[in-house]
Amino acid sequence: MSSHDVVWIWLLKKKWGLMAKAVLIMLILLVPRTVIDYYNLDVVSINTVVGAFISGAIFTIAIIFTGTFTDFKESEKVGGGSGSGTQGIV
Repeated sequence: MSSHDVVWIWLLKKKWGLMAKAVLIMLILLVPRTVIDYYNLDVVSINTVVGAFISGAIFTIAIIFTGTFTDFKESEKVGGGSGSGTQGIV
């Protein structure tokens, strides 16, 4: 394998690595969700309000973790604090 091949593999992994991880996580989460739907084990039905709440929470977390709060001095601490808080819950 030449150094040129290694560079291409590195670029491919850098470009598509996050997408591959997201697809893998989605597939892992899809299995229990399919089982829950198949056996009608839903505790809370997913309606428009619950869907909007989940979408809003994911959007807010994405904004925090991407560091788009560049106007605030404490914005860089938000990601680490949220991550450590989330890890502490688990």
